[in-house]
Amino acid sequence: MTAVECITALHYAIRHVFRLKGLSFYCKLQISLLKVVAVVGYHYGKFLTIRRHHDETKPLPKFFSAQDRVHKIVGGHWVSASQFTNGRYSRAALDPNTVAVVVPVYAQSAEYLVLVSKTLERLARQTRLPNLIVLVDDASPVPVPDSFASDTVVVLRAAFNAGPASARNAGVHVAKAFGARYICYLDADCIPAADWICQMLVAQAAHPGIICGRTTSTQPETLVGLYHDICGTLNGRVLEDESILYGCTCNLAVDIKVVQFDFDTGFPGAAFEDVEYCVRARKQGISLRYVKEAVVQHHYECDCRGLFKQFQRYGSYEHLMCKRHPDYLTWLWASTEISSVLEGHVFNR
Repeated sequence: MTAVECITALHYAIRHVFRLKGLSFYCKLQISLLKVVAVVGYHYGKFLTIRRHHDETKPLPKFFSAQDRVHKIVGGHWVSASQFTNGRYSRAALDPNTVAVVVPVYAQSAEYLVLVSKTLERLARQTRLPNLIVLVDDASPVPVPDSFASDTVVVLRAAFNAGPASARNAGVHVAKAFGARYICYLDADCIPAADWICQMLVAQAAHPGIICGRTTSTQPETLVGLYHDICGTLNGRVLEDESILYGCTCNLAVDIKVVQFDFDTGFPGAAFEDVEYCVRARKQGISLRYVKEAVVQHHYECDCRGLFKQFQRYGSYEHLMCKRHPDYLTWLWASTEISSVLEGHVFNR
């Protein structure tokens, strides 16, 4: 079945690429070949999962609330609610539009921490500054240094690696104690535009709920970076009625008065936890909007091996999504990618 699905997906993807306007034939051919790498990687991940769980009927992992999960995993630089109400953070908490940015971090090298520092630098230059930034170090092999903490940056340290869903829940728990109304989610290797938070707040004022911004590559000059921009890898998907199926947590803003549930910690890796979050919100009638003006640049591994591994990881978690939402694949096939650079499927190259 996976082989048939893979061939069907390849046919659809390549046909979609060759329908794009404004691309040369050679460019379409290159993007199509990278699409083959991504689709095969995705279905290879599905295949490995099917083999691994073929005879297993494991129950779904228990879903923990944010507060339960915080008490289970967070140690070290834990900031309690009393510190927010009585300490140096109390002034910002008086703002009814308090914004907290939650950034999960899993640093495997010192080079990755350089990306984290660049993210913090860009957040410090926002036209609308965040009231609080929560870095959640998810038991990184290379720990986030204490020097990253400041008057507006809190560093949480997990006792063990539990995945980005759990890390975000811990960050949101701190943000709620701080009195935040809006949570902006960002990956640690992302560079937000100077007006990113401002654009998110404007969109939230018009449509409270979940706002998905436009995510582009930090290396659009590379072929893989161009692929991610054209195909909108982390840019969400749109349905035929122009509503959003899901957005990605590398560029997402949430009104926590509207969205009052956590990320599902049953997704242990960086895949599908944001998709499930958005689909659950959609089923509850919560507004999901795409705002192209809220721009974030995302760092990708710009080689074929990195592209294959990225989509292999995505494919390996699809079965968890389908267990929770059996109708997900129906919606998926009825949706299309949101290109990061194409307006009306036009791109000059």
